[in-house]
Amino acid sequence: MDLLMNIASAFIGNKVNHLQSFKENMNKLKRKYEELDCRKEDVEAKMIAELHQGKRQKKEVEFWLANVERIKSEKECIENEIKESRFLRRASLGELLIEKIQEVDELYQKGSFSDGLVVDAPPDNEEILGSTASAITAEREMNEIQRNDDVGKNVVYGIGGIGDVTITNSFHNINYLHI
Repeated sequence: MDLLMNIASAFIGNKVNHLQSFKENMNKLKRKYEELDCRKEDVEAKMIAELHQGKRQKKEVEFWLANVERIKSEKECIENEIKESRFLRRASLGELLIEKIQEVDELYQKGSFSDGLVVDAPPDNEEILGSTASAITAEREMNEIQRNDDVGKNVVYGIGGIGDVTITNSFHNINYLHI
């Protein structure tokens, strides 16, 4: 019987603690969300500045922005439920407030994007040579592409040391300098 009383007492004590800090936690959630919303606006403004030809938004930024919108919707649902709830329901909402505060904090931290918001995007109308193509095969493919009347410019890019500059120089010498 004492065990049951202890469990009930702990449960009720926990609910009372949540009720006592309920208003404080609701205000804290609103403040934290305002900070998150400011960061979202900053990220969107910075992204507009960084987006230009040949760049696209990172998938992680897209996912982060979607999570901010999800949190906004959940916060609004909590606020509406609080307005319509009774005393006992507010105790369980207090636990939810604490969870949302932590979630907003985590999302705020993830929104720093120290390595940038955008990445290079490949051009829309490009033919990509296989990464295992030999220099001779690459030159042949580039020559075939160049013969197409729709191609005005060839772009060759790759990580350092794979021979992209060598292939480009050879292609240029053969097609433009006739060496």
